[in-house]
Amino acid sequence: MLAEFAHVAEFARIWPAGPRSCDRSYIRLIFSLHRVPRNANHGRMLTSQGCLSRRKRLQTALKLRRCDGCILSWHKHVYYFGGTLPDPAFPSAFLMDADGNAMMVLHSKPADPFVPVEAYDWISFVRASRPREAEFLAVVSKMLKCPSFRGVRRVGVDGACVSHEIVAAMGKISPKIEIVDLTPDLLKMRRTKDADEVATIQNGIRITEIGYERAKEVIAVGKTELDVYHAMSEAMDRAAGKHIELKGDFGCGIRGWKEGGLPTSRRIQKGDLYILDIFPEVNGYYGDITRVFAAGPISSAQRKAWDCILETIEATEKIIEPGLPGKTLFNFVNKRLARFKATKATFFHHAGHGLGLNHEHPRFTPKSDEHIVEGSVFTLEPGLYGYGLQGGLRIEHNYWLKADGLHRLDSYPTGHD
Repeated sequence: MLAEFAHVAEFARIWPAGPRSCDRSYIRLIFSLHRVPRNANHGRMLTSQGCLSRRKRLQTALKLRRCDGCILSWHKHVYYFGGTLPDPAFPSAFLMDADGNAMMVLHSKPADPFVPVEAYDWISFVRASRPREAEFLAVVSKMLKCPSFRGVRRVGVDGACVSHEIVAAMGKISPKIEIVDLTPDLLKMRRTKDADEVATIQNGIRITEIGYERAKEVIAVGKTELDVYHAMSEAMDRAAGKHIELKGDFGCGIRGWKEGGLPTSRRIQKGDLYILDIFPEVNGYYGDITRVFAAGPISSAQRKAWDCILETIEATEKIIEPGLPGKTLFNFVNKRLARFKATKATFFHHAGHGLGLNHEHPRFTPKSDEHIVEGSVFTLEPGLYGYGLQGGLRIEHNYWLKADGLHRLDSYPTGHD
């Protein structure tokens, strides 16, 4: 904690007598001037207009569910509607009444918030007997007593994300309050992406593509998976201007087919195919693209498998339209890949999935009845694997389906030349 202060010595000077002797206003001043901000408005991509549009859709959902208001406590939902991405280590909430009056409860006030903010006291060493969760709930309870929420009978929440303490706080205000799970409504809303969401996703994709360019420079026989991982991570951090948690599959050669996952000290061998399936979270949203790199000249079998995947992607893009069931897309991809006899029946995973605040719906699996909708962002990721390929091949693109057709969001080369 003290490492976050620029004037540690000054803070230590007043500390020996104990926290009760410290002037609270002085402590707040130290924090405001020298503490690293925890609300992630740095690099914020969501716009005021985009958040307003989503709040209007939420207001419509509340009316359809006969709710007097809602309280959402997943930090990504606070961001989705309010425009500020809270640190998940601190409890947060987004509240809105049926008339669209909204506010956020956060542990500190961000710069230029899109909706009003009530901040709670999270400095646990000042009031050690009252943890941050209690401070948060005290503010939430205060907000639930304001005029907008007086007399409410039905309150929407985001399902499993809402804490028992918040539910209990609502019950104390009025034991007749009925809790309504808005999860289905929220998931449906999130299927259709606004332009600011797509811009945020695409920003993450561009950062990933910078990582790929660095990986291409590093990948060589004798290098380790960890070498590639760290080189990508540094390049992506520099591009983002902050640390990016680098998530993905970093297994090389046969390990990329059989295991995947986090990088190891395994060394790249001559002829290996290196699948890099990267899905970092940047400013609250996920991109998810995959490229393959070869350690040396590729074999005839690798070239043919590579071409088969590229042809499958091109053919599948032509059938994608609103209303297409996930299972139809999967079966189309599977049949195209099955034509490559050397790796028949090795396509063991989904053909793609939705993207956004998480890996989302729809899922392109053999039995998926979920349909692609206009406005959705999703992946397409065919793959072929086998010992004869010295690992596997998987290429993944991200798309935005608009009224005027399918738009590919990534641009990093996919070829083997």
